[in-house]
Amino acid sequence: MPTSELTRYCAYAAHDGRAHGHAVEAEGFAEAALSFVEVWHPSPDEGHEVTVIVLDQASGEQQCFVVDLGVGELEPCT
Repeated sequence: MPTSELTRYCAYAAHDGRAHGHAVEAEGFAEAALSFVEVWHPSPDEGHEVTVIVLDQASGEQQCFVVDLGVGELEPCT
């Protein structure tokens, strides 16, 4: 059975900025965004959704997601 390669990403809440990001390893951008949300500790006034920016540290490619903190679902930013 082939193993998936993990990619190293930097993920952060858009309003916090990259300086507050976390390095995560994941199989893709969406998984990296969800992994970030699992370790990030939002303040109570963050609301139910957060915009998460995910940056591939090797290629520099960046993707944006809106994550629903209540149910853990995400969708690409519009």
